[in-house]
Amino acid sequence: MKNLIVFLILLQTLCLSGQVRIENADELRSLQQTSMETMYIHVNSPLFFPGEYLYYSIYNINASTYRLSNISKIGYVELIDSDKNIVFEHKIILDQGRGQGDFFVPASLPSGSYKLLGYTRWMLNGGIKQLFSTDVAIVNPYQNNQPNNGIAANMDKKDIVKEENGKTPEFVDSTFAYTLNKKRFTTRDKIILGLKNYKSALGYGNYSLSVRKKEELIKVREHTSVNFAKKYPNLKRTIPQKINDSIIIPEQTGELLAGQVWNAETKEVMANQSVAISLPGKDFVLRAVNTTENGIFYSYFKKEQSAENAFFQLMGNNSENFEVKPLSKPNIEYSKLQFPTLEINPEMEKSIVKRSIYNQIENAYFQIKQDTIISMEYGVPFNGSIPDVFILDEYTRFPTVRESLIEVVENVGVKRQDGKLTAWVREDYENNYTDYVDFPPVFLVNGLMVQNVEKLMEFDSNLVETISLVREKFVFAGKEYKGMIYIETKKGVGLEGILTNENIESLELFKAEVPKRYYNQSYDEMSMEKYKHIPDYRNQLYWNPNFTVDNSNQVFEFYTSDISGVYEITLNGFTTYGKPLTLTQTFVVE
Repeated sequence: MKNLIVFLILLQTLCLSGQVRIENADELRSLQQTSMETMYIHVNSPLFFPGEYLYYSIYNINASTYRLSNISKIGYVELIDSDKNIVFEHKIILDQGRGQGDFFVPASLPSGSYKLLGYTRWMLNGGIKQLFSTDVAIVNPYQNNQPNNGIAANMDKKDIVKEENGKTPEFVDSTFAYTLNKKRFTTRDKIILGLKNYKSALGYGNYSLSVRKKEELIKVREHTSVNFAKKYPNLKRTIPQKINDSIIIPEQTGELLAGQVWNAETKEVMANQSVAISLPGKDFVLRAVNTTENGIFYSYFKKEQSAENAFFQLMGNNSENFEVKPLSKPNIEYSKLQFPTLEINPEMEKSIVKRSIYNQIENAYFQIKQDTIISMEYGVPFNGSIPDVFILDEYTRFPTVRESLIEVVENVGVKRQDGKLTAWVREDYENNYTDYVDFPPVFLVNGLMVQNVEKLMEFDSNLVETISLVREKFVFAGKEYKGMIYIETKKGVGLEGILTNENIESLELFKAEVPKRYYNQSYDEMSMEKYKHIPDYRNQLYWNPNFTVDNSNQVFEFYTSDISGVYEITLNGFTTYGKPLTLTQTFVVE
């Protein structure tokens, strides 16, 4: 808690680059008490073709204890090409240090070597070596810009897998062992994979599991959790910065939304200004923030929001035109990344063409093999209060919102004050027959705050679905309000007529990736007939990005595809004590 208070104090000196300056020895000591982080990412393959999915599972790790970190609540994953351009940038919500995501490889990406990076904002204080980085190769046969010679010719020797008698060395560990219901499988055959834990509590932990066809084109060892742990001695345990240095504050209590407010005409920052932030939607969020002397504002959001944009308004009678600039991305030393050369030779043509055809066929049946979105826990609107909801279709329709408030919504009155229409809300006490109180309610339309309610009062109520009322007092931006009136319009109705006199700016939100439950093909009795005539050319038979071992045995069930060959089972993860575990085994599909 003490460290959290220090972070909040430091945020008062936040600059647009997202950094704060360490002012004194007390601040430095407090910051050094918060361990640095590092990250491991289990990727399902080192090689991808267009039409395939890159799946990843995140382990955010405390660099002092090597256990999962609960410091940062947000992680970031990027794919970087050899020209140091960002192919994708994902924001991932971390739950007790764990997260997941995926990326569909498009046909627009050229063949070449790429880097997958993983980090948190706090981790960036340690430099590029504190981040996770692994090589990813993409082979795109649909473009004509392919390299010419052999593949992986310039890969680091330490990454090349040595083969003996045609078999790749497998990772073994005395903690776990696999069991399979058969030694050899046929196509569309059921696999029952058991995971035996021989060490009881010493094997408890968080893991991810991938089962896919063994790579034929690139003989490169995948980046395992055991190999990753070899970098531990080179990691920074605490921040390396000193007094007067700048640091990046962690997203310790949720997603950070920050920016800078400028006067649109004078181009000067607007210091000490009260700003309302609205995140509209059914799970709307309404926040008030004050800008610093540099015009910077910030706010943390503990829950994911459904809103695509954040809207900003200057509070009170301030009618100045203003602009909002988003917080800039912290600097990452992409120039220090080194990329191995990806080369392709003619002997690979047959394998490349076959795999590409399989991918095209698989994607043609995408609609019947879809993943499932996992429901996210959104924020609670209305400050946690339960509103009285009035569905206008259940009452006599009146022409305007003003008349609907008077005739339909109980415990609300409308009056003119200082020549402008406003509303009163009656106190929320049982058997309270006192008159309406003097201070007004907060008005929101579809989650967006409305300060000038004149236009709203005369808005066509036939375009309104519901009016919700909360009658509790609350303080917002230093001003006392009596309740909240929330108006939800009918689907497709815009707010142009309501917001004519409102001075509102917006920023597009960098949305977090939505977690998924990945499709698991079945050929049981219930599914056999449905999929009998549908081709199955999956290379990836099973992907489980996050599961917990807290007993002796685990069982996973999945089915082989129509592709024969050698398949590899790969488990990666960490015990609750921070020990990395990797376990691999192959099996044959005939």
